[in-house]
Amino acid sequence: MLSGKLLRFVIEADSDHIRTIQRHYEFLVDKLVAKHSGLVVELHQAEVLSGEEVELISSEVISFTQNEKLLSILSRKTRDQFDKFLDALDKTGQRHVHDHVTDSHGQLTWLNSLYVISVMRDDSVSIEHGYTVNIWIKRQ
Repeated sequence: MLSGKLLRFVIEADSDHIRTIQRHYEFLVDKLVAKHSGLVVELHQAEVLSGEEVELISSEVISFTQNEKLLSILSRKTRDQFDKFLDALDKTGQRHVHDHVTDSHGQLTWLNSLYVISVMRDDSVSIEHGYTVNIWIKRQ
């Protein structure tokens, strides 16, 4: 037991871009222009999308479905690749989409990439911003 101790530690999140996609999903699906703006080609040239992924997105006729496919693929990419997506939005005339998912400093708007997790005296765990997590502590 961690009795009598309050532990606080910080972890860096590599998945904040996934939460950004989730938070802004409806906006992104509605407002993105994936195929006809050159965004998909730009992402392929930036090595964010593979040739197969380009074909998967381009095979869809409806732009809504193209956007869904693109967002699904982006949610499995790294944060660096997501940053290239944000750059590609600017290059393809979709600055309004970029601005919607970032703040004035270019940070993703869902929240900062750092979380503070507190392990309380009763071994319960709290995370700032109201997120819940289960942590099991193995006792020896």
